[in-house]
Amino acid sequence: MRKAAAAEIDFGGIIVFSLSTGDIENVIITPTGRVHQGRITDEMAAYFTELVWLYRNNGNSLIFSYSLPSSADAIRRGVASAAGKELPMSAYDALGNSSRMNNLLDHMHSRYPSIIAGANSVFRVFNPVTWLNSHAASVRVEVRFPDGTRLEVVYSYEKNKWERVPNSAKDAHNNSIPETREEFAEGGYQEYEFRGHPDTDLIGFINWATRHGITITGPMMDRVIACTSVEGHIRCSSFRKW
Repeated sequence: MRKAAAAEIDFGGIIVFSLSTGDIENVIITPTGRVHQGRITDEMAAYFTELVWLYRNNGNSLIFSYSLPSSADAIRRGVASAAGKELPMSAYDALGNSSRMNNLLDHMHSRYPSIIAGANSVFRVFNPVTWLNSHAASVRVEVRFPDGTRLEVVYSYEKNKWERVPNSAKDAHNNSIPETREEFAEGGYQEYEFRGHPDTDLIGFINWATRHGITITGPMMDRVIACTSVEGHIRCSSFRKW
């Protein structure tokens, strides 16, 4: 743990922790290179205890799952839609409609004023952004839409609100949903498979590509699409993959 601290800072104080082992240490490095052990505050210890409990009771993960109601009527009866706000019914809808995406984030705020933690809250005075590898100390929620698509949201401690996690959207076939035109063929080549149900995945992808100015060529019966990028030109076509 002290080696990890030394890899992050030259001198100063930093919190190093391991969710898997439940260990936490306040490491202080002096300008001369000497290492001391600092005090873990009661607030920090309480937060960390709950974070470890969440991690271990959620299959060693801080990503929780929340499924949106499968019908608009059910959503309208929900807490967040009391003001008549329309929620997205797919990840494509959320990415393509900023108003509905914002409604979804408001929905998360009213549904989870803190976060899933039994009867306890993990949002305490302590700010986990100050931790080593603060990303690992963030509790996320994977929002699952009625069509099987999904994306992740995370609570921002700096802004005190929920935010969408960039590039986390996936369809029911576990294909990553591109957020920009360039990402359809990120790295020069990307494949997308849509074998099996639901058919909405393939339809959603075709419509999403069209929205980004990309025409998909070839018969769709094989349900595998390859996207290539040559000198900035994106081309997508179906092909048979054996």
